[in-house]
Amino acid sequence: DFCKRYEISPRETDIVSEICNGLSNKEISEKLYISLQTVKDHTHRIYIKTNVKSRVKRMNLAKEIVKEKA
Repeated sequence: DFCKRYEISPRETDIVSEICNGLSNKEISEKLYISLQTVKDHTHRIYIKTNVKSRVKRMNLAKEIVKEKA
């Protein structure tokens, strides 16, 4: 499936799901009890793994992941 294809970790999947919910990086850090820098690090790795360069594309990616999790 999508996450396996791009080797997206379970925690990165959590991050992408929250992006899809419209949360900012700061809100994600608070919700998942991780630092803002950790959210940024995960986001950067997601960009690299999926070759996504913008938040809009990242949100589209997030929607795809959420659909696959359902």
